[in-house]
Amino acid sequence: MTQGSTAVFPPLLVLWAYAVAEIHHWPSVHVALSNGSVFVDFNCGHNATDRAMTVSLVDIETNVTVLSRPLPVNQSEGTLEFNCTCFLYAGSFRFKLEQDSNGGAHNTTLWWSEVLHVQWPTFHIAVERTNNQSSNSFQIILSTNDYFQPCISNKNMSLYLEVSYLEYNQIGKNSIDKVRARTRRSIKVVKSQRVELDCAFPFTERDFIRVALKSPHSQRDIKSSGPLYLSRIFSYKLLVDNVYRAGCEGTVTVRLVPPPCAFTNGKVLLFREGGGTSTGDQATPPLGFNWLTQGENETEFNCSVFDPGRNRYCFRFFLNFSRSPSPAQACVIVQRNAETWGLWQSWSGCSVSCGEGVRERTRECLASSTGGMQCTGMVKEQSHCSLEDCTVPRPSLSPLPPIGNTLGGNLVAVAGISLCLVVILATVVIAVWRRACRAPKCSSVRRSSAHPPGGRKNSDEASICGHSLQRPSFSESLQVGLPEQGLPERGPRAASRDRPSPSTTWTRSGFPRTARRSSRPFLGTAWRTSS
Repeated sequence: MTQGSTAVFPPLLVLWAYAVAEIHHWPSVHVALSNGSVFVDFNCGHNATDRAMTVSLVDIETNVTVLSRPLPVNQSEGTLEFNCTCFLYAGSFRFKLEQDSNGGAHNTTLWWSEVLHVQWPTFHIAVERTNNQSSNSFQIILSTNDYFQPCISNKNMSLYLEVSYLEYNQIGKNSIDKVRARTRRSIKVVKSQRVELDCAFPFTERDFIRVALKSPHSQRDIKSSGPLYLSRIFSYKLLVDNVYRAGCEGTVTVRLVPPPCAFTNGKVLLFREGGGTSTGDQATPPLGFNWLTQGENETEFNCSVFDPGRNRYCFRFFLNFSRSPSPAQACVIVQRNAETWGLWQSWSGCSVSCGEGVRERTRECLASSTGGMQCTGMVKEQSHCSLEDCTVPRPSLSPLPPIGNTLGGNLVAVAGISLCLVVILATVVIAVWRRACRAPKCSSVRRSSAHPPGGRKNSDEASICGHSLQRPSFSESLQVGLPEQGLPERGPRAASRDRPSPSTTWTRSGFPRTARRSSRPFLGTAWRTSS
């Protein structure tokens, strides 16, 4: 009984130790090639023996032990750290706790941990042109997300890019993608990097490349791009000399910028704007064309082909084998000559509304923006302009013009009104002056006068009042002779000073005069009126 109990005790001890042992890890998900670590908590139970115990990392997909870490002696529980160098590729892993049995010849597994999932970082693949715009090379851009931090270690942490160059071939109705070349480039694990690659052969629009990111520790691709058609990602471009500002002198240079590794066998055609939608367009034939062979990216057109004068022309590039429309086009305007001045603008309106004025027009200097050239001549030009004469309108009783009339119309109206006022004022002054300058009543009359004081008018009044004698007129001589012809003499009442003579003599000037005796004979004709 004692011997049987002794034989059964070691297996029971192992089972009891297995029952009380345990192992756990954190975190449960890890990113390969990152700088993070995985921590493992272990517990061997209270009756730990003096036998060695280890914690191992096992790839459960291949059943390969990646790394083993011994536990400290006489330590039943604790934590172990597995740094970033232990996780160089993605996969599924587990930790196991082992005990050395039979002197290291056999290890007994006491406990398995849960599955640890290791994932690849998120990689992005893109294609770009090189900095020198060369058609014989291109760049592969590889980048990861912002949260990835690469592991810094002396171990081999490199990955590599595998680029395959595939050529499209068609045999009958079947198409075959043939791998013409394949290249590998080692890279470092960083957030972002550029890898420059050379071209294996000239690509058509159906040829493509395929990029794959791989690891030396795994047979699976980390990242694959799929087909990349360089002729579709990067389009053909045409660059034409600027003949709008300087005009066409000699030739016009046309440059072709193809995609990286692209096929350039084709021709450049010249059309007037609006024509030549395809190579078979017969309605609008090209004005000219030049061939480009592989490796040639530049051609020239003579200026004699163009009809200058602000006409627009378009250049189009066609591949020899392409069935699609033109992949590249560029249009320019060709000036009539290399003059630095633009066309004169239209004349402006006359500077005045009537009479003589000036008008002007301007033009633009086309060489000011090109640099190195200067425009000689006038930017602005002036000339005389003549409209109908300006006349002063007659004053009228029409209502005043609106406030919005021009200043010239207001001046004419003011001048007309002022002229009318001056005429009226002069008339009033003359009338007042005539009334003020009438002869005053005389206080006495010469006794020798045969006429009453009121008998003299106008020009004789001054002589009467001043007691001066005047030369008798022809009418007076006629009147002096009347008494001698038997006319009755006037009575005392007729000689009174207060009443005028009933008979008056008029001179040729129209002014009345009284008869005066004179010894001179009658020499003229007198007009006589009776009242």
